Amino acid sequence: MKQILYYLTYTALYFFFSCQENGGPVIKSDPLSEEQAVSQFKTITDLINRKPQSLPQSDSLSVLIIPIDASCNSCRDYSIDALMKNKDKLNSSRKVIISATNDKIIKNYLIENHITLPDNSNLSLDDSSYAFKTGLIFEHPAAFYISHKKVYSKVDITPNNIKNSINTFFNLKNMN
Repeated sequence: MKQILYYLTYTALYFFFSCQENGGPVIKSDPLSEEQAVSQFKTITDLINRKPQSLPQSDSLSVLIIPIDASCNSCRDYSIDALMKNKDKLNSSRKVIISATNDKIIKNYLIENHITLPDNSNLSLDDSSYAFKTGLIFEHPAAFYISHKKVYSKVDITPNNIKNSINTFFNLKNMN
């Protein structure tokens, strides 16, 4: 029980002191092994529509996964705001997944923040925390860059790199 209390205290302090919007450099995760790259690609395709073969066979794909619960509030809100401002940039090669434990959490977040998601086939909802359960995301949104059916780069979007990471994902020069 003490360990859980320490973990919760540490997590709360971490979010309290670190969730600030900064424009730091885009920080990529460590290089993925061939097996990890293929595995993460399969997991992402399962998450998008549970049918990996129905994804476009294009050479590249960018996927942004935004966790709603158990997430840095600043990172989540900034990412959702960027999504709403750039919803017209979603296409077959740029997809966004909003993830939470269940659909009620997603709906409540959207209602509380007066957000109406666009009706777009390139926007998916993960209402079972599949992205978290499979290790794609943890406390922050993450952008995945895919080529030739492999994840070649994962960028964990943190308070230190959020502006640059989101701008890179949406291919923006400057975002207000």
